[in-house]
Amino acid sequence: MKPINKLTTTVLAALGLAGVFLVSPASAAIEFEATEVTIKPVAGGPRTLTAEFKFKNTGAQPVSIVEVAASCGCTAPEAPKEPVAAGASGVIPVNYAAGERQGRQTQSIRVRTSEGENLELRLVVDLPVRVSFAPRLLLLGPGEASTKTATVTFGDDLPMTLLEAVSDRPGFEMAEPPKLEDNVLKLVVRVVGESPGDGRGVIRIRTKGASGTEYTDLLYTRYRP
Repeated sequence: MKPINKLTTTVLAALGLAGVFLVSPASAAIEFEATEVTIKPVAGGPRTLTAEFKFKNTGAQPVSIVEVAASCGCTAPEAPKEPVAAGASGVIPVNYAAGERQGRQTQSIRVRTSEGENLELRLVVDLPVRVSFAPRLLLLGPGEASTKTATVTFGDDLPMTLLEAVSDRPGFEMAEPPKLEDNVLKLVVRVVGESPGDGRGVIRIRTKGASGTEYTDLLYTRYRP
């Protein structure tokens, strides 16, 4: 009987190694339908929003999502409580508390599985711009600079109703009654006396939207002698 040469040994070893890989079960793998989800709330709608990230276990073993964590406390994702079987689908629900935020918001969500996968999701919330100021800070001073005007434009939960616009400091006051027309509020503020306290103040603006929700917004004032 001829001895097995080196080439034959190498081939057999390679085939044996390949056999090991062939019989090894495939690991679990989570694949998301979309790793970025965008939600667009309606104007005047609820400030707590929901979204879903749908996924599938494309591997041959069950897998568990052991941790989900968001980049901001306003975003609350929830991991599935049970392992996801091979070939089965699941979902990660997310609650987003908009609060007083407005405009486009982006939050990151980290996902860790029992198989050691670390995945990242993105939640994009396209919030309406509820209110804008021009300017947000009024710089007032003596003489001609003692009176300044700010324009407040409302862009959500329309039409708006003005409840009040008052200064928190006696050194600043309305030079004329606040005027709200076509959801644009005009505020004319003036300095009273030689110096209004420490030179800083706030005009507190309270409004009510078409939904019945009441809002409080702040216009800042500063005195420069």
